[in-house]
Amino acid sequence: MKTTQKLPAALAVQRALIITDGIFRNIKERAPSNPVLVIEHGVRGTQNVSKDGYKKEVANPQRTESAKLDEDADGLFITFDLRTADLDHGLTMCSEPRDEKKTAENFRASLIGFIKRAKTTGALDMLARRYARNILNARWIWRNRSYAQSIRVVVLEVDGTAQKVIADIDALRVPLEHFDVLPVKGGASEAAAINDAETAIAKILAQGWSGDRGAALRVEASVDFGVRGALEVYPSQNYCEKKKGFARSLFKLPLRGLVAHDELGSGFTVVGRAALRDQKIANALRTIDTWHSGFGASGIVAPVEPMGASLEFAVFLREKEENAFELLKKLAVLDPSSSEGQYILAVLIRGGVFGEGAEKKKGDKDDKDDSLIDPEAAE
Repeated sequence: MKTTQKLPAALAVQRALIITDGIFRNIKERAPSNPVLVIEHGVRGTQNVSKDGYKKEVANPQRTESAKLDEDADGLFITFDLRTADLDHGLTMCSEPRDEKKTAENFRASLIGFIKRAKTTGALDMLARRYARNILNARWIWRNRSYAQSIRVVVLEVDGTAQKVIADIDALRVPLEHFDVLPVKGGASEAAAINDAETAIAKILAQGWSGDRGAALRVEASVDFGVRGALEVYPSQNYCEKKKGFARSLFKLPLRGLVAHDELGSGFTVVGRAALRDQKIANALRTIDTWHSGFGASGIVAPVEPMGASLEFAVFLREKEENAFELLKKLAVLDPSSSEGQYILAVLIRGGVFGEGAEKKKGDKDDKDDSLIDPEAAE
């Protein structure tokens, strides 16, 4: 079987990493306690813009949303659950117009063969270690990690009602910038504990991608900021149309029994419970792309994206010949253990829409946009 010149007109793959939102709770007396609340309130800031800034008013009153720990909190607790899905079931759309259906048939066969090779060669275990590292290093708590004095990550294997701790790690000791196995110098050590934890987590992730519907993972992070009290913490932000006078909208979950209210006329309103959106956690876990050609010069560990899109740097890090659309045409000959094969496996786990669209023929109407929006777009 050879490489193909084009992808099917309609091609979509569903994600193979199932993740819950990450719930924020206060830590009090070293144990998780009540939810961290999101409040809407007013601030009277200053005007700081470079373009025509001096022509504006100095004061900049606005409404905004914030999430703060309770005044008697010792730290922040965040938890989410995840499990992986069988890659055999990922393909949700693969079709061509009737007179070109051979392209879709060939791609489907290539994909089946590629996944089979990944399952039988250990390629999934290799890839799973990268996701495991990003679980343990707490990359997924985003800005909260930058302000932390210490972070303890605990990972539990959850199988029905049974739970077993398989990792208990100081997250700030786990690297963010590479995915090499940590060197162990003489006997048991912190590096050995991290390596063992990554192996245990990776085994469960890879088993799910291989078709085992058994165990899931529960991930917990206890964050100590080095200060105690009503400290601002950072859930996901919402992207929405700018509302005049409103500065920032935060992602929040329903209050569940708590009632939104104005605290005695103090000017703020409780509007929800703070959380990290599942999409934002997924983006952090798949920040494993060191295979792109620019990594050696830039050192940028990028999220796995079809074109290497980086929102942080506002660039596409993958050249055309190394993007997912081109590499998917090589599935029939791609080694899943190679750097290109590992990247494509991660793309399939991410999911997305990859079809090239049907070619327009003379006489076809062109008054309708049949393009698909990628449902896996990064936050």
